[in-house]
Amino acid sequence: MELLIRNRIDNRLRGSLALLSIPMIFAAVAGCSTGTPLNVDIAARPSPVLELSWAKAKRTSQGLVVSGQVQQVHCCAYLQGDIHVEAIGANGLELAATNVPWGEFNPRQLHSAWFKATLPVPAEATVSAIQIQFRTQRD
Repeated sequence: MELLIRNRIDNRLRGSLALLSIPMIFAAVAGCSTGTPLNVDIAARPSPVLELSWAKAKRTSQGLVVSGQVQQVHCCAYLQGDIHVEAIGANGLELAATNVPWGEFNPRQLHSAWFKATLPVPAEATVSAIQIQFRTQRD
């Protein structure tokens, strides 16, 4: 009888710990996405071979992080190149720029690829827009 009671208590404790661990996991995962979302216009210059599906920007301790997804206009072409990302200040001048490669195009996701660029923009700088340009080379 004593063993049965002890097993019930152990099972209740395990259940309680499992319920407590779920919010802790969500809190830890939410903490991984550090940074403050930046509400600015993100525009891509037109390209005959690539288009911007979506992009977002956030401020982090490293500067400005711009991430997004590009999609091939013509699905089966092999493309090489990079993405040129610029942060434009309130005065219209370029604050920072970088070139990043796009990831591998995935045919299961409509021939799209991910990118992520970190721009060393000081925290006190005001960013008014982000411009994206595709620099492609056909092979």
